[in-house]
Amino acid sequence: MTHILEFAGVGLDKKDGIFGKSDPYLQFIRVDDNSPVHITEYVKQNLNPEWRKLYFNQKRFGNEQDPTVLVECWDWDSGDSHDLIGTFRAKCSELAHTGSEFQLVSKKGKNSGKIVVKSAAENVLPPFPKVTERKEEPVKKEEPPKKDNDPASDEFDFEKFTLSLEQETPKEMTKEERDIFDENKLANLFADFQAGKGETKEYQDALILAVQRGKPDIVRALIASERVDPAFNSNEPIRMSSISKNGAESMRILLTDPRVDPTTYDIPLSNSCHYGNEEMVKMLLSDSRINPSSANNRALRNAIDGTHKNVVKLLKGSRQNRSVTSGKGLALEVGLRRHQWNLLGGLRRRKLTGIF
Repeated sequence: MTHILEFAGVGLDKKDGIFGKSDPYLQFIRVDDNSPVHITEYVKQNLNPEWRKLYFNQKRFGNEQDPTVLVECWDWDSGDSHDLIGTFRAKCSELAHTGSEFQLVSKKGKNSGKIVVKSAAENVLPPFPKVTERKEEPVKKEEPPKKDNDPASDEFDFEKFTLSLEQETPKEMTKEERDIFDENKLANLFADFQAGKGETKEYQDALILAVQRGKPDIVRALIASERVDPAFNSNEPIRMSSISKNGAESMRILLTDPRVDPTTYDIPLSNSCHYGNEEMVKMLLSDSRINPSSANNRALRNAIDGTHKNVVKLLKGSRQNRSVTSGKGLALEVGLRRHQWNLLGGLRRRKLTGIF
């Protein structure tokens, strides 16, 4: 059973020094093998954070009727040494109850804040997608060739022969026809999935189509099943979501699954910066695994090359970007090459790096 849960923290401990706060995030861990199942984004400088909705799959925590879950609250740091704020254990049924409160306990056995379930609702599978019927033209019967169709004949009609060849050549689908085709294919694949039919490759095709078509409910239903691996083919689903116009919600769902690695080839962030998708960039930057300055500042290069000023500012303000100064020369090079004076603040040549 899958639930849609919203968690909030209350009075969490400070971990960023006397004048700082904490950047908390939650991990939900399967007890029998100590493996993470769900992870939230981190919330900057907040001792009373509210995390985004989490799609909580009870089956992934064990085969028991009501398995126990280990919940850890961490303070995210720009390095790899994240600080543990506290932990608690709870049954899945307790976590899926609105208003439940849980006391965090630190390593030293002291109270370090509370975690509250703001809302909990059972996730209902989306209705079976309606298959759009296509009107097919009646197939014309081919007439047997006549004797005068022989090119060697004096009565051969070359114009008629050329026209017949054009009619036999298959036409490419229009955008509307391709949309209908993809919708029908997704509907059929998802119907097989719900019925327990089909093979792994078909489930993977359904996941990719759901991401491309902007169907987050279907994405959620597919990755909640143990039959579907959301990280197949080097994390192809999240890579595809980063180039989809309607892929933001699908990306948000994929990021909550620890099997998904958003750092694969640095493509998700680089693509989001290339297309100027601010919502996706913000989402990825809130993930503790992302390093925006990796791959020689590829994300910064793409944002500047695409003239996406707001995305450049997001990258500049990211706490994870530990080598932002090394991006100055790159930004200057790309900016000059593309003559993006407005993007670089309309400053003089000697001050072009001032945006950084």
